[in-house]
Amino acid sequence: MAIEYDLLIVGSGPIALSVLSKIPHNLSVAVVSHGLGLGFDKDSYGDLSFAKMFGGGLSGWHGVISPNLYLEHFPKKIENFYEFFHRFYPETVTFTNSLTDNSIYVPRKKIACNHLKKIFEEKGVNLYVDEINRLEVNDSFATAISNTEKFRAKKIILAAGAIGTAKLLQQSDLGVVNNYIGNHLNGYADLNISITQDQVKTIFGDKGHIKKTVNGSILNNKYMVYPRPSAFDFRHKKNLSKFKTIYSRKESDVIKNIVKSLSPGLILEAIYNRYGYWFLTNLANNYFQIESNSIYSLDKNFNVVVDEGNLNAYLKNLKINNIFKHADLSTIVSGIHFYNTVKPDDSIGGATDYNSWNKRLVVSDSSTMTSIGGSHHTFSLMAINALAIETIYE
Repeated sequence: MAIEYDLLIVGSGPIALSVLSKIPHNLSVAVVSHGLGLGFDKDSYGDLSFAKMFGGGLSGWHGVISPNLYLEHFPKKIENFYEFFHRFYPETVTFTNSLTDNSIYVPRKKIACNHLKKIFEEKGVNLYVDEINRLEVNDSFATAISNTEKFRAKKIILAAGAIGTAKLLQQSDLGVVNNYIGNHLNGYADLNISITQDQVKTIFGDKGHIKKTVNGSILNNKYMVYPRPSAFDFRHKKNLSKFKTIYSRKESDVIKNIVKSLSPGLILEAIYNRYGYWFLTNLANNYFQIESNSIYSLDKNFNVVVDEGNLNAYLKNLKINNIFKHADLSTIVSGIHFYNTVKPDDSIGGATDYNSWNKRLVVSDSSTMTSIGGSHHTFSLMAINALAIETIYE
């Protein structure tokens, strides 16, 4: 016998938090984590603390903001986007004029798993850590099926991540995985450029800072570039692999690794990346994020596969623009964000299409988005989905 709810969310990451932030208290709501069936052996804190509590592999994210992405996919007033952003980062209210698409906000405190736990308690949401294997949809309701349970709801919001959602849709005969999937390619585009303090000046607040970025498009792909200190050992390509994004590990582990490395360049870059302070150097490496395709794919077991031939060709083509003249395999660092993993069936829709919210099954993560711009897309997707769910139940 199926367990019945008004609303069921499959996935326990950022989209679950944003949707739950806008639902009314009179709905019966549950979240079913997709579990660890996709091979998540660690969450982004490097252990299973989040996975055991909520399922899945994402335990925190930070507030990179992309207004253009928000307006492109859900054309409402930009104030709605800022209102949502300020709810999670209230200290940024005075930054509104600075939060444009050519800037990023880096908070000292991430949105983390305790935010999700708090909203579960506030809204009276039931949580099931279970691996959903199949979805079924008809005119009256949608059903999520695991090995042991059936969850039936008037509406299911599918937000199991770009790869998890693709897997579920294909297993449910509701979508087909793309041959090549979209991703953010992160790396260094230019090395040891001369720069002045005015060019890297950050806007500071009590709990975070705003960095200036340069946004553009090359080969029909949008990118974002901003400088990082090019100090000591960070002047050479062979040493760039030492960098791993500070947001992918526990802060204590990052600090320990930096101290053990005895690497002045790593220390200076980490300080700038996290806290925005720039000193001791007038040289910079231009760090970039660019949306890309024809590089990564999913195999039959939904493992990510890289086509190194396509990757080399892609990086070579980037050099037609001088801002990417040093980009090659040796400059690529961690931090890939997948999107556009699935071709949706006509019977379902994504949150980027307002009319799709009238249907029983809604795909609300980046799996069906064909463009995410140069900045991180997580916070934009959170705002898009929050506004959409608020519109339904207003």
